[in-house]
Amino acid sequence: MGTTLGKPFAGLFQEIEPRIVFFGLPGTGKSSILHKLKTGEVLSTNMPTVGLDMESFKYKNSSFCFVEMGGQYRYKIQGNVPDNVAVLVYANKHEVPGAMTAYEISNELDLASLRQKTWQRNWHVQSSCALSGDGLHEGLDWLLKNAERM
Repeated sequence: MGTTLGKPFAGLFQEIEPRIVFFGLPGTGKSSILHKLKTGEVLSTNMPTVGLDMESFKYKNSSFCFVEMGGQYRYKIQGNVPDNVAVLVYANKHEVPGAMTAYEISNELDLASLRQKTWQRNWHVQSSCALSGDGLHEGLDWLLKNAERM
């Protein structure tokens, strides 16, 4: 009897998998970040992503679906994204000599202006290294925390 009563309500309690658009300049390590997050291993190939690539994985009892856009695309984001979207910027390759700091990147991208608009979009720049995994989980933790507030 319990099984019969549960079937009509089964779809109401399914976990919602947020879709995260993942984009950046060519050669910035987008595929390497996703591979490291999904498998814990370093990506062994160095081929650019052509078109779109989707990766799903679980992290801390949450499911993520990342849609990676190849670096060859030109992006127009402001004005086309809902106001309640959290923006996470992975400042990847921070171990490379001369790499910009998270603070320098936030200034260069003028992220502070996102909070000065009529909408209040949360953003965070996370220093990271896809090879070692430094900063990758901290970025996901920030995303989980801020996605709950949206």
